[in-house]
Amino acid sequence: MSNGVGTGTGAMNLSWKAMPGATGYKVIIGNGYNYEYFTVGNVTSWTTKGKGIFPTKAELDKGLYRFHTDGKGTEFANDPTQLYENTFKAGTTWTLRCQKKYIVRVLATYTSGDGPTSDITEAVMPPETLPAKPEKSTIKTTSSGAGTGTGHMDITWQAVPGAIDYKVVIGNGYNYEYFNTGNVTNWSTKGKNIFPTQAEIANKQYKFHQDGKGVEFASDPRALYENGYQAGSTFGLRNQKKYIVRILAVYPWGDGPTSDITDATMPIEQMAKPTVTSYRSEEDASKGYLDVSWQPVADAISYKVGLFNGFNYQYVNVGKTTNWSTKGKKLWASDQEIANGRYQLHVDGTGSEVPMDPMRTYTAANKANPSVNYSDRLFYYTRVVAVFENSESPVSDAGTTTMPFDSMSNLTISAAGINQEDGLIDVYWDEMVLAAGYKFWIFNGLNYIAYDVKKNTEWHSENQFIWPTKAEIAEGKGILHMDNTGKDLSLAPSEVYALNSNNYAGNNAYFSRVTAYDNEGKTIAFSQNETMSIEPADETIDPEIQAEYEQVEKELEPYLISGEDGNVMVDSQKLADSGASEITAEVADELNQFSQSQQAGADGGVQARGWKVYGNWCGPKHGGGRPIDYLDSICKSHDLCYADRGYFACSCDKTLIKRIDQYAKKNEMEGKVGGVCS
Repeated sequence: MSNGVGTGTGAMNLSWKAMPGATGYKVIIGNGYNYEYFTVGNVTSWTTKGKGIFPTKAELDKGLYRFHTDGKGTEFANDPTQLYENTFKAGTTWTLRCQKKYIVRVLATYTSGDGPTSDITEAVMPPETLPAKPEKSTIKTTSSGAGTGTGHMDITWQAVPGAIDYKVVIGNGYNYEYFNTGNVTNWSTKGKNIFPTQAEIANKQYKFHQDGKGVEFASDPRALYENGYQAGSTFGLRNQKKYIVRILAVYPWGDGPTSDITDATMPIEQMAKPTVTSYRSEEDASKGYLDVSWQPVADAISYKVGLFNGFNYQYVNVGKTTNWSTKGKKLWASDQEIANGRYQLHVDGTGSEVPMDPMRTYTAANKANPSVNYSDRLFYYTRVVAVFENSESPVSDAGTTTMPFDSMSNLTISAAGINQEDGLIDVYWDEMVLAAGYKFWIFNGLNYIAYDVKKNTEWHSENQFIWPTKAEIAEGKGILHMDNTGKDLSLAPSEVYALNSNNYAGNNAYFSRVTAYDNEGKTIAFSQNETMSIEPADETIDPEIQAEYEQVEKELEPYLISGEDGNVMVDSQKLADSGASEITAEVADELNQFSQSQQAGADGGVQARGWKVYGNWCGPKHGGGRPIDYLDSICKSHDLCYADRGYFACSCDKTLIKRIDQYAKKNEMEGKVGGVCS
């Protein structure tokens, strides 16, 4: 500490921890040449002030450097460089020349003698005129998130000339506590775990943690300040929601003055998203209702519940309660209003009950506001807001739910590769008594696109060519086709997803669902399907067998005859006249006998040269339902190909023969061949 302006002197106030068994202590101060010892008694603090230790000006001018133990010296100089210069000239090996610090040690004495000395403590006298206090800090407060009840302070300040460190000073409601920050001009409480834990607050504690074992700062510090008040604080922070913060600059000689106070209030916390439960109406099966509940917020005088109408949220002030229901509130647009394009809610209670299916409302909203498209969603979205005396909380995240629809019974979905680039998805489900039809929905990366299958209880992607072509994708077009002018499903749907949204870029799974609708087009059942990734088809085949197959196909093709019943036969006489190979003749003979057996059979149970004709797709008068195995699925693909390209399409026949040939060769199949055309 300085002795005042114009004195050129100051004092050192020392303190240390007591040593067990010590009978006294000595303070050891370096004079630049050696250490000098001052017996101070059995105490743990001591000051140089008033001791007359330092050499007088006259002594320094004579080149002297020894301290006084007789009290006939003076106060310690603020600047000891003349002292150290004298010791340098006297031949010291110390390195204090030109330095302004003092070096101090403490030694404990025992009945047995002197103990070891402490490490050096360096001390620099403060200037006679203290520096100006730092500018007050700037503080940004941030919530830790909805429902946490905590936040943090990001604190910044202006650099102070000569400062070697800074301390952030925060009031705990009883006193100030100091946090070293280093020689920086910004600091955050985030992650420091300074604030007392809930258990500590409940135990009436108020001290901050310096050990990192606390928690983030409370959004509302009133409980902390109450503890400080009950402990006798005169701070005046009781019932306040603000934190008070100062900045202190540290100099080589010690702590400087603190800045003025900066008040910091944590932001009003976003409410946690509500819990939403849905129910079907007991009076009208096409209607339902939502029960909404949420956590209470301190000081809230009421709450608002917001319901999404397909374009924006509309809010209803529900009073000071933490649960609410749409039941009986008549908030929704009526069927007639929706048909006329209205989607806005009736917050005055003059509308209809909430429908089971919101998609028609969302579709009306999309038509009026094309930039917002929720027309494929069955979800209801609900948010809550706390209302205070003069403000409101940030809106919560949305709680989402669908109405309790029936599920599609016995729904199965499978995927398979067609080749190395394309694949297929097959979906089957059981018929529903009340269903007027069904829709299959497939995701494009942003929305689900619906394909109305009418009364059919299955959907097959193969040969529907709904997926964008490579050329379309290259042009940035990610629209799924409704006109069969695209391609089969890609093994990498992420290419399309990326064109429609960033959220699913890199995801190569297909997302789909199935809904059933009634005579009014309203959804009555819903199932979200298992996600499907399509693996490339294994098209490996022995090169010799492939060459043989291609030769047989080439020789047979000119002599194939299609009958009215859909079976294909070979003109054996013309084939023989052509000089075809023996193996080609044998295949032609077997194909003719097989086709003749197909004509004779009626239910897929006939035998053709030992080949069982069977399955839901393989065999005569078959063509629907779930394939009973992989071979039956190959026949399914053949029938769907016919449906798309026309009966007797040779491209379909060639693909079928090749797949059966590959399957049989790969799996050593000798049987199970039904419905082969050519």
